[in-house]
Amino acid sequence: MRQLLIHIVLLALLFSCQEKEVKAPVWLNPSNQWGKDFPPLEFSVEESDWQAWLQTPLQPIFLKIDSQDEKLSLSLPEKNLWIQGQAILILGHKESRFHFPLYLNKAESNSELVDLRSPKTVNTDSSLVQQQMLLIIDQAGNIDSLDKENLFKENYLSISPKTGTYSSDSGTPLSSFYVASGTPVSLSLKHRMDLAGQKIILETGPLNDAFGNQVPDGTLITFSLKKGLKTWTIEAFTSRGSGYLELERTSFEGASVRANIAQVFSSTLILQP
Repeated sequence: MRQLLIHIVLLALLFSCQEKEVKAPVWLNPSNQWGKDFPPLEFSVEESDWQAWLQTPLQPIFLKIDSQDEKLSLSLPEKNLWIQGQAILILGHKESRFHFPLYLNKAESNSELVDLRSPKTVNTDSSLVQQQMLLIIDQAGNIDSLDKENLFKENYLSISPKTGTYSSDSGTPLSSFYVASGTPVSLSLKHRMDLAGQKIILETGPLNDAFGNQVPDGTLITFSLKKGLKTWTIEAFTSRGSGYLELERTSFEGASVRANIAQVFSSTLILQP
């Protein structure tokens, strides 16, 4: 009998220690969408000390909670911006979580026209056609409609072959694009002696593409030299539309030389004083 009483007391203590089950909050003003200008969301609860946040695909948004008389009133933070779309309202009490799906409307913020260009850099050797994408984006990253029918517009634009940095009508850094010169149409090659008569100076240029643009500084020039059974390949780089290479006269006098940039080659030159 004594052991039975002990078992009963232990069972009573065990059940008394079990945590009370948290009842699901009751949504008093249910809605399938919510936003900054909407009234607070109200829930009836039996416990205190709740947490509330919106889980979106990009970020959690922690909500302001006003708790009075077993009633929760939830509102959005005033200064936050967020992406519009599907979200899940989560109410948490200790280890319990309750989920309420809804659609979150965006908060009003400054928007700007974005003019995206592809490719960002156009080379005159390739097609001088550029894809343009026009859209309106607010500070949070939401896309607004350009008009009643379109979220964005796509155009194909013909680009001027003149090299330079250009900006679209929107004038934003993101809209800037660049036109770079292409391969030179021809490659002239000549040589001369230095004042001391000790070095041979090779010169190529002026180097221009098919539209008269000067090739950019740093364009690689390859000089191929041959004298007797010896051959050399020497690389140099253009500066101000020309390329230069100095050679020791005693080593290269009488050699043949040819220069090339990509697939464009000069005529063969014999290095004679």
